Amino acid sequence: MVTRRPRFRVRPTRGAAQRGVTKLEALLAVAGLAVLGTIGFAVTSGEDSAEAERAAQKQAATIQAAVEAWQSDHARGCPSLSELIRKHHLDRDARTDDPWGNRYRVQCRDGISVISPGKDKKPGTKDDIRVSRSRS
Repeated sequence: MVTRRPRFRVRPTRGAAQRGVTKLEALLAVAGLAVLGTIGFAVTSGEDSAEAERAAQKQAATIQAAVEAWQSDHARGCPSLSELIRKHHLDRDARTDDPWGNRYRVQCRDGISVISPGKDKKPGTKDDIRVSRSRS
């Protein structure tokens, strides 16, 4: 028996893996990722804000303790942040800027206050972080 070759050659079909991705498919994928990223940011930004406020409170309390230690060595006055570091009351690697990039302020009127202008970077607004201790 003689086998004949088919007259027509059968070509394999090009599947999705072989043809590549169209511009429309790529655009839809990018748009979908953008939407998911926006939703994810909206959900986590509230948590990040609360975490940043807690970090600012903790850092301000550390600075306040350093000011108290400085005042126990000095009869009067109010130290600057750089003086606290220079006199070793505050570690060199201690954060002297709040989580939003603002420098903490130290006030020594009627006690010790360490103040951060907060997220809006404007002093005297309701989002300011303030750690205070009155004189005893």
